[in-house]
Amino acid sequence: LDELIRQHPEREGLWALQANIYIQKEQPAKAAVSLEMLRRLGKVKAQDLFLLGDVYMTQEARDLALSAYLEAVEKDAGQNPAKSLRPAQILVSRNAWPEARQLFAAIRQTGSLSGADELKLLRLESRVAMSTGEGGKAIQTLEAIVQKDPLDGEALLMAGDYYARNGQPEKAEYRYDTASKLDAFQAEAFVKRAQLLVQSRKYPQ
Repeated sequence: LDELIRQHPEREGLWALQANIYIQKEQPAKAAVSLEMLRRLGKVKAQDLFLLGDVYMTQEARDLALSAYLEAVEKDAGQNPAKSLRPAQILVSRNAWPEARQLFAAIRQTGSLSGADELKLLRLESRVAMSTGEGGKAIQTLEAIVQKDPLDGEALLMAGDYYARNGQPEKAEYRYDTASKLDAFQAEAFVKRAQLLVQSRKYPQ
């Protein structure tokens, strides 16, 4: 590949292939260089930028990752909303709240979200709001999600957590009880409900 790239530096497929090989060889810094070359050649695709953002996240370079993700969302132009939401999930999982909010805004600007994708973004926005002291804003969003989809187990559990932390055990127990009827969330809901009962000294229950 090195030889081919020296002979044909304008061929974007070679740079993309080289980046993937470096990733397989666990050499993320070199993979980033290959992808940045694609970027500077003006031939980078949305999928390459999403990958570049992921590479930068493994290097804890959040600013660089956000730059790549934002460019990827712009280049994708709402064609693959699920692919745009994946890096948003990564940022939230790494507690990168400011970066996540910027990416949320960019995703919303594409105007392409609907159905399950819209609910997923709302859940992510709620998680960030809850983690940054905006619980009131978060619970409004979570209740709106549950109104749209009463079987959204993740939103039910998050709402239950909010009520449990804010002195509303009855509301929390109701949310946990509803979530416990959903197979995928049953175990977690039972544990959270049990913790709530312990806090309320309802030991037999």
